[in-house]
Amino acid sequence: MANFPTRRRRKKRHKTRDYRISTVIRVDSLPPESQVRFSEDLEEAIYDTSANYPAVSQYLVKLIDSEVVVGLQIEKVTPENVENIATALLQDSIRSIEDRMDLEFEPEVEESDLYLV
Repeated sequence: MANFPTRRRRKKRHKTRDYRISTVIRVDSLPPESQVRFSEDLEEAIYDTSANYPAVSQYLVKLIDSEVVVGLQIEKVTPENVENIATALLQDSIRSIEDRMDLEFEPEVEESDLYLV
């Protein structure tokens, strides 16, 4: 009986890549002055919170017609981790401003767009 050498399968390794992800938070239930304050506070909170997420290298927060657009550049991560990092950062940032603003609404986060850089 012949012994055939068996091949060991290598684990599939995902390469790390750089991504840009953007999402929209609808704030149309707030009055215009509160929308501005929310977007400014969110920008500050993302700046503070991003220190806990070293993969986030850049961010953008912009209020456009009752929608706060949030963009993040996330570097050197696997595809599986991009959305987890973005979601956690956004949730932590929103949570940090809820107490300061006494928010009486639940921000509606819409679906995200993901881009490979």
